[in-house]
Amino acid sequence: MKVKLGRIPDDSLIRKYFPADYSDCYQCTVVNDKCITPDDLQIAFWTNKPEWIDTLFKIRNFLVKPFGLKTGEPDAGIIENCIRNSTSTGIFSVVDKTSEETIIRLSDKHLDACISAHFRPVESGSTVMSFITVVHIHNLAGYLYFYPILPFHHIVVKSMVGDTIKRLMRDKG
Repeated sequence: MKVKLGRIPDDSLIRKYFPADYSDCYQCTVVNDKCITPDDLQIAFWTNKPEWIDTLFKIRNFLVKPFGLKTGEPDAGIIENCIRNSTSTGIFSVVDKTSEETIIRLSDKHLDACISAHFRPVESGSTVMSFITVVHIHNLAGYLYFYPILPFHHIVVKSMVGDTIKRLMRDKG
């Protein structure tokens, strides 16, 4: 299974959050015989980070706290409840959901990020799983925050999407 940078699907609900200051889409095609849902992908992505990514988030939180960015993160049970029941908690909220897509929004005073898990069935029982990021920057502080972390965003998201899907395929069912 290879995760690659791809095109945002034409039928994705995330398109209603355009125009945006930044967007990307990481995709892979898998045989979804475990009946993984977009909710499952979002929950696993946000609640089960590898240790090296947890360390990056701790460094990020330490560096941005003086600038007033939110640094806390709800626990796994709260995140799962929020995603499954389309609610919100702190900066984290579900803004759109269908059986093929779950979009969450992370909101702060400097920027908002919408993150979509979008599934599209294709031939022979395979599914194209897309993990889409759309960012709206509100002010100069948002630019000063976002663009220095962008190289890390690519590394982290690509790695985590692949690891998360592999783990779900192995563990679910």
